[in-house]
Order: sequence, then structure tokens, then C-alpha cells
Amino acid sequence: MQFLRTELTRDYQLEHDEEKFSARREKVYSFIKIPREVENFMAYGFLQCADSFLFVYTFLPLRFAMALWAVITRPLQHCLRGRDERVRGKNTKMYLSPAEVCDLLKGIVVVGCWAATWKVDTSMMYHLVKSQSVIKLYIFYNMLEFVELKGSVFKKFDKNNLFQLACADVRERFHLTMLLLAVSLQTMKEYAWHSDRFAVLLPDCVMLLFAEVLVDWVKHAFITRFNELPSTVYRDYTVSLAYDMTKTRRETAFSDPSDLVARRMGFIPLPLGVAMARVLCTTLTPSARPANIILLLLAYLILVALRILNSLIILGKACDIISHTQADKNDVGSKSPSHKRANSADMKNPNLGTAILSNSAVSLNNVCLNEVFLNTEETHKIEKLQCNADEFTIAAKTVLRTGSEPLLPQ
Repeated sequence: MQFLRTELTRDYQLEHDEEKFSARREKVYSFIKIPREVENFMAYGFLQCADSFLFVYTFLPLRFAMALWAVITRPLQHCLRGRDERVRGKNTKMYLSPAEVCDLLKGIVVVGCWAATWKVDTSMMYHLVKSQSVIKLYIFYNMLEFVELKGSVFKKFDKNNLFQLACADVRERFHLTMLLLAVSLQTMKEYAWHSDRFAVLLPDCVMLLFAEVLVDWVKHAFITRFNELPSTVYRDYTVSLAYDMTKTRRETAFSDPSDLVARRMGFIPLPLGVAMARVLCTTLTPSARPANIILLLLAYLILVALRILNSLIILGKACDIISHTQADKNDVGSKSPSHKRANSADMKNPNLGTAILSNSAVSLNNVCLNEVFLNTEETHKIEKLQCNADEFTIAAKTVLRTGSEPLLPQ
């Protein structure tokens, strides 16, 4: 009866080993917090990819038209003013600025690829690719491997490698959303745009997206657990993307926001934009009636409004994230004079990291965090040691100069 009473009323005396169980409990809490932190990063990265993608359909056509107009008109202006400038001894300027050259090349790539696929039957190409034995074997092999989890969970990851993986998941989620949209449009066209078919198709698309989100949660939770990474690491990733966004909005920016997002996250919107344009051209075939032209103009204005709204949201979010990060850094390092000097130097002359030079050759070694602005605990320890060393140096000089015993820091 005593044994039975003990088994029924037994309690765990955690106070005898509180530190050990507290560390384990924190790991469990961090494991549970991972989905929320991952989704915060994914949502911000998804909006940045959407901003870069909408740029292809909204402002890139206008900038391409302006660059074409500059190609036509500026040589005439150069010929008219060139003689006066040579007489005055001034150097003649270039016809196009670097930004206009980039806009012209982007427009040529998009228009050229779209024209090259104008007569290509995408459904026939799909069946040709699907009928190949090698492709089928590769697909089945990947399916049998449930490859996203097995190929990632049991590998060693550090902070930068996990950032690359997280950016790849953001790209994959955005690509999946756009491809589901394309498939839905083509399916609705085959069924003459009946609403009943859309009611059948929508739950399948939602289920597929939910499965992708669930896989990302499980994958990142186990990766951070096995590699002993804190859940706050995804906040650092969001801060890195926020600094990229604010960097491209400065007057001294060297690239567009879409370009820097492509270089940092590896998301290139031009191929996806061409593919979606090709799908829209095959799905929607309006005639040249005035009503259809008005609808097309309204659709363009809606896309422009969405792009502006999205840009304002992610830029405002970036400013909030940076403000909170700077406030946290000032609170943590308020007792460190060297930390204050470092913060003031960063604010006056920020070094926001180096982006990749070519969109066509994205190197994962350079897709890294902006470590300059992510002040870790190790940095605070080093700064504290440096401050103590400075105080000891001053104390030693005082002893040599006066011979008295100064009050040394503990």
C-alpha cells in the first residue's frame, strides 16, 4: 500500500537540479516558437519577392519606354549641343545613364523571351517533357526520398547557411503560389470559367500551400533544435532584409530594390515574369474593343496601386524593424563607451554588406547576413574586455606618472 501510495502521489523535485531542467525547458520553448518566427521572416521575404515581381509588370515597362525615348532624342540633343561644349572645353556626357542602360537591357530580355515563346504550345511542351523516361525516374526518386526534410534536417547548419536555406524556402513558396495561379487560370479556361470548378479547385490549392507551410515549420524546428540555434535567429534574418530595403531607397543607392532582393535572396523575377505573361496571353485573349482596352488599363492601374501599397508596407516595416533594433542595441550597450562610438559610426557611415554582382550567377557564398548590424552577445563581451583593458592601461599610466595606487576595475 505504501508503494501504491507513492506511485499515485509522486512529485518531481525539480529544485534539486533546476538549472539542468531549465535549460531543457528553454530548448522546448524555442522549438515551439519556431513556427511563429519562421512565418514572420517568410511573410516579410514573400512581400519583398512580390514587390520585385510586380516591378516587372508596373514600372519596368514605363522605365523601358523612357529609356527608348532617351535613345532616340539624346543623340539629337548631343549633336546640337556638342559643338558648343567642345568650344567651351567641356567634356561631353554619355547618352544614357547606367540605370537607363539596365532598364533597356531588362526590357529587351523580357520582350525578347516573350516573343520567342509566342508560338510555343506550353501544354504540348509539358507532355513532351513528361513523356521522357529520365524525367519520370527523377521525379519518382525525389518523391521516394520525401526530400525536403531528409535532405535538410540531419545536416550541420550555421547561421549563414540557415539564412540561405530560409531564403530558398521563401523563393519556393512564392514560386509555388505563382505556379498555382497559372495552373488555376488554365484550368478555369478549360472549364469556361465556371464558378463550380473554382470551388473544387480552391481547396486543393489551399491544401497544397498548407502542406508546404507545415513542412517548412517542421524542417526549421528540427534544424534549429539539432544545431542549437535560438529562435531569435530569424529576427536577425528579417533585420538583414530590412537593411537591404532601406539601403535601396537612399539617394546614394547603386541598384533598384528588386535587384538587391534578387542578389540577397537569389530571387530573379524576370524568368517568372515572362512565364506568367505567356500564361496570361494564352488564357486571356481579349479583342481590340474599347471596353477591353479600358479593362486592360484598369488592370494595369490596379497592379501599380498594389505595387505602391506593397512597397510602402515593406518600407515602413523595415523602418520599424531598424528602429527597434537600434533601440535594443543602445539598451544593451548603454554601459559601454566603445559601443556608443561604434553605434554612432554605423549610423553616420553605414556599411550594409556586399551584394552579388551578377543576377545570372548567384553565388551562395555571398548570400549572407549583414553581420555589421547584428550585435551578438560575443560582441558585447569583446567590447567589455576592451573597455577593461583601456581602464587598466589608464591606471598603469597613472601609477607610472604619480606613483599612487589607483582604483582598478574588478
